[in-house]
Amino acid sequence: MVKLLDLRAKFIDYYKKIEFFLLPLIKFIFAFIVFTFLDSFLDQFDKGTTLTVISSFPVKLLLSVIVTFVPDIWFTMIIMLISVARITMVSIEAGFIVFVVLLILYLMFLTMFRDKALMAIITGFFLSIHIPYVVPIIAALFIGPVAIVPVAVGVMVYYLSGSLEGLLAIKGEGMTDMPFVLLEMYKFFMGEIVSNRAMLLTIFVFAVVILATYYVSRLEFEQVHYIAIGFGGFIMLFSFIIGNLVLKSNISLLGVFLGTVLAIAVAVVAQFMRFSLDYKKIEKHQFEDDDYYYYVKAVPKIKIPEANVERKIIE
Repeated sequence: MVKLLDLRAKFIDYYKKIEFFLLPLIKFIFAFIVFTFLDSFLDQFDKGTTLTVISSFPVKLLLSVIVTFVPDIWFTMIIMLISVARITMVSIEAGFIVFVVLLILYLMFLTMFRDKALMAIITGFFLSIHIPYVVPIIAALFIGPVAIVPVAVGVMVYYLSGSLEGLLAIKGEGMTDMPFVLLEMYKFFMGEIVSNRAMLLTIFVFAVVILATYYVSRLEFEQVHYIAIGFGGFIMLFSFIIGNLVLKSNISLLGVFLGTVLAIAVAVVAQFMRFSLDYKKIEKHQFEDDDYYYYVKAVPKIKIPEANVERKIIE
């Protein structure tokens, strides 16, 4: 255990030295991967249109550089604009419907959580690579209940993007049919939202896991953060099994099990790197002010002292 703590201390010390350069680099790489996945998804619908130039390597590189140094909410706006523009080149009506849906999500949710907007993108990305179950546990530990909203938005956008092919299949004969096409698209989209049981179940379970993990981690047990991680993993697995049986959604239970195991492992490592507590040195203090009398329980973080090195100055 001492060796692990020593390794952790060295890692954190090295990380602090390169943090200024590492964080922008990570964001740049993540942005480039997201734009690549987005282009790969949209290319199947608008291949051959003039806006496919957006999917070129230089443009993706430029956009990745831009979002590296701007607020996270701008990242979501750029993704929205690219998606709407490219869909509009295929179908004006579909572009309008997608624009309205994304605008509602943006105005109602993401603008109230501007500093958490990146969580929506991270959630959608992890869903697209089929390992989303790590998101709610990590979000609960590092962000808290407020993460429910951006996580839910990310889940909605991911699942509803699967309806894009059906949306584009609705076409009219000309401009005079546009109102009827829009009405049919609206009905189709609302039907997809209501009938998409996998999406509704995922949003519900992720919200429950975030709340359960967060509030258990605030209890006063020893090693409570690791207990919260295990409890959150159990709630996620149990909820998906019950929800799958009740709603008869098409979520793979084997994928849920393997994803939950992976999520617990990743969360344990992340929590260990975040901090470790020394429960053998718990301190209890009592003090008062004009209005209250306080009882405080303090648990010190484990820190590995630096090795004593004898230095001699040679004159």
